[in-house]
Amino acid sequence: MRANFGLKTVLALALFVGGMAFAARKPQDFQEPAKMTEEELAAAKLRSKGSMNSYGETQSEKPKEFPIYFAVLVGITFAVAVPFAVRAYANTSKEIGGNKSLGPSPRRGSDEGEA
Repeated sequence: MRANFGLKTVLALALFVGGMAFAARKPQDFQEPAKMTEEELAAAKLRSKGSMNSYGETQSEKPKEFPIYFAVLVGITFAVAVPFAVRAYANTSKEIGGNKSLGPSPRRGSDEGEA
């Protein structure tokens, strides 16, 4: 309990002293940066419009071609996988359709009585 109180006290004092340090600064301490001449402004604007290096001037961007090999590969994959998926779906739906999942199973009750 005592250590917690000491920590809070140190934190409060640090915040208080830091606030006082910032409050001691006067707004008149601000010094305005030197003004640029018209020529310097024009030169700075010209520099900012230019590119960082000459890479963009020498390289031209080529349009990307349609990925025909990838499209053919996807088509072959679907052509091979779809029959297996249809057969698995049909078998699963037959299995589910044959089971009566609602209510007690009649076979279940007769097996317990015989044993």
